[in-house]
Amino acid sequence: MALFAGNRRALASLSGTLAPTLTEDTARARLTALLTRARAAGLGSLLSLAEYERLVQLLSGICKERATLLPRATSEALRYVCLSDTLSRPHLPVDELGFFVEELEAMSDSLQVPDGTPQVPALLRLVEYVAAAVGGEQAAELREWSARVAGRTGIHPTALDERRTDAVQWAARQPSPVSRVVLELTGVPQSPDERYVCRILVARKDGTRVPLQESWTVPKTPEEIAVCLREAVDSAAEEPGQGDQVPWVTVLVDRHGLHLAVDEWNPGAPNAFVPDRPIGAEYRMTLSCPDMSALVPGRDRDQRRRWRSNHPTPLVTDQKCATDRQLTRALATSHRDATQVVIHGPREQRMRLLEVSLALGVPVVLWDREADGYEDAPKLSPLDPLGLLAELPKRVHEFRAEALEPTATTTARPALVWEEESGHPKPESLRLADPRIGVQVS
Repeated sequence: MALFAGNRRALASLSGTLAPTLTEDTARARLTALLTRARAAGLGSLLSLAEYERLVQLLSGICKERATLLPRATSEALRYVCLSDTLSRPHLPVDELGFFVEELEAMSDSLQVPDGTPQVPALLRLVEYVAAAVGGEQAAELREWSARVAGRTGIHPTALDERRTDAVQWAARQPSPVSRVVLELTGVPQSPDERYVCRILVARKDGTRVPLQESWTVPKTPEEIAVCLREAVDSAAEEPGQGDQVPWVTVLVDRHGLHLAVDEWNPGAPNAFVPDRPIGAEYRMTLSCPDMSALVPGRDRDQRRRWRSNHPTPLVTDQKCATDRQLTRALATSHRDATQVVIHGPREQRMRLLEVSLALGVPVVLWDREADGYEDAPKLSPLDPLGLLAELPKRVHEFRAEALEPTATTTARPALVWEEESGHPKPESLRLADPRIGVQVS
């Protein structure tokens, strides 16, 4: 007992030599019950020392070759499990593989098993998903490993076969291509420094959204969020069929977050050779404000109407359109179907004009965060704000790539709201955590 208490893998290691000697069903059932109770009470690890070392060995090569595969397989295999930051990172470095495995050891996949048999550990389900994804000799070795662990711990073969079948079906499915990466930001009130909680998702062309990183409870600095975003974009770029276009990142904020210069957040240098650059110089970055739809009934309907109209003439605010009343009249009459508004003018009135534009369903709004007044309007001319609308995000990205360089001569800092043509994505299905086992259900 002292040995078991002092070494978390001792009981599992002993059971590895004991289980093959138990020929009577009663004795085997007692060992299975002992292992199950010990795991439930947190008195020992799932894996023996030999099993743990073998799994890390098998996964290390996969992790080096395909650093995004394990996180992607985890999010799919355990989509209803509450995952920590370690488990939900889109990119898994090899030196963190041990911590990754240890966190998964304590989790169950929560699906049904034959009566009287233990729950299937989440780690075994993940291993089956990884095996299905890699195929070949690596898959055979991983499946042999999971079968041995299942046999030692008393897991019913049928339960393991069901997980294996799920894994094969997942690996054979071709996901819809990624349309953009979505960063959801919420400020932390009364924080002594600038921190935000965030969530990062992949939006696919079929309208589905898949969380890549859940960090709602962990406040992060802008630099930390920029690092997470870069990892997420790198992960999405490795999916099949993504091509070589500059990634598009949509930043979801509330109305008070529309002023945030997220495009200027810097994740630092990606390696020892490439200098650091703000994320706005790396990706096409646009803002979106779904909260406005909750505040203004009919806003989404107006957005769809404006997108369908293909109105060719943007509305550019000047001294004759300097108040919210003047802007409202223009957007209700001469520019009722306008898809784009370009806001010029003093700082103190721009935010109000921006909110009015969004409230009236204008899906594309451009302005210069650093402009002091109408005299600064020409500073946006190099990005051709009235040019072809479909290429505006690309032009803004190229402008930022130059403007954010230390040697840049312009002080303009363009901000662009771009609401998707299909309207705001529908909320994800409700996912509630069972407080007893930490498993989410839809």
